[in-house]
Amino acid sequence: MCILSNYLKRKNTSHQDLDSKPSGDLRYIVVIPCYNEPDIKKTLQSLIQADSPKYSTEVLIVINTPENAPEKIINQNKITYNQLLEWSTNNFTKKITFIPLYISELSAKDAGAGLARKIGMDTAIQRFYEAKKDDGYLISMDADTLCEKNYFTTIDQAIQKYKNLNAGIIYFEHPLKGRSLPEENYEAAAHYELFLRYYKQGLAYSGFLYPFHTIGSAFCVRAQAYAKQGGMNKRKAGEDFYFLNKIFQLGNIREINNTCVYPSPRPSERVLFGTGQEVKKLSQTKPITYKVYDPKYFKILKDYFEETLREFYKCPVENFETLLSNQPGELKTFLSSINFQKEWKRLHDNCSNEESFRKQFFHWFNGLKIIQFMHYTHPDAENKMDIIKASSVLLNQIGRYSNTDNVFELLKIYRKLEREKETNIP
Repeated sequence: MCILSNYLKRKNTSHQDLDSKPSGDLRYIVVIPCYNEPDIKKTLQSLIQADSPKYSTEVLIVINTPENAPEKIINQNKITYNQLLEWSTNNFTKKITFIPLYISELSAKDAGAGLARKIGMDTAIQRFYEAKKDDGYLISMDADTLCEKNYFTTIDQAIQKYKNLNAGIIYFEHPLKGRSLPEENYEAAAHYELFLRYYKQGLAYSGFLYPFHTIGSAFCVRAQAYAKQGGMNKRKAGEDFYFLNKIFQLGNIREINNTCVYPSPRPSERVLFGTGQEVKKLSQTKPITYKVYDPKYFKILKDYFEETLREFYKCPVENFETLLSNQPGELKTFLSSINFQKEWKRLHDNCSNEESFRKQFFHWFNGLKIIQFMHYTHPDAENKMDIIKASSVLLNQIGRYSNTDNVFELLKIYRKLEREKETNIP
């Protein structure tokens, strides 16, 4: 319990003290940020209709209102909170209870998805500490997301099977029909999801150590891992990406592909980027096109990760500049721009074997560094490739040939690729 206790003693935690006492067999806490979500009961209903989890589960709904929120949203959040107070007293099971939290007047500087998720997750840590449960798990969802019936039982099976699992990345699919949305919203969502899966497969192809999705509505994390890595951040968007990249460094990460969550394909401006923002933007273009990173750069990274890292590990100090100069031009200049020589020297001086060298290298050359590399090599749209062509080229590179130019058909192929094999990092 000391890891949870030490985390809660820090000044930057945002936990809320609740009147109710947690159950003695509390194991899972679902955290759902909620901002201007009049239909959130659909999400909660999908949780209560799922197969009952084996252990007691709490669902924390963090209804959050910034100090500068429009009056319309302030009123909607208050309505949602009052409705959920009543709803939660009438909708529970022996294993699932719902706890709405109303957090208002949040600093405009910090208010957003990250802070709301942090408040919920920090409160979950407090609940686990009160219940004396250091083996608890936080499950992250969004307020416009539905889950499959076997959601809880599949997560529980994975946690039971893999001892001390630090994080599970849960399979997701955007609904592509049936939500009473314009057809262009579904097509836009298909383009964006294809990009997410294309990028994930590109990372796997390159040999990057952590080729996982980083989506706020689709992961679970061990409470001890959460506390050990300093908890959730307060970013207004992208908080899930930065948080999970810290968790990945602990290892024992697995995909959970035998269930599914369904994020909404609706257009939205709630966050600075992500599905809602991309769907809104793409839906306004005719025809819909989406430019992405050229797959040749995943091949450049593949050669670097598979072969060149070994050479850098064995490289004497006096030969470093020569080896660096032999790298492909854009990779060489990028590595120089991020001061790779300084990091290489640290690894060279402190790693006693190649395995340790590679592991520590990927702690430094993490998911953020790869995105920086992609941005560095794609300074404008002219350097990018349409997602239809790029995803087809990548399929050919990994030996899964396709001649379709239909975004929905390509997405089916990429979904099948992920379902076929769960990516696991020990």
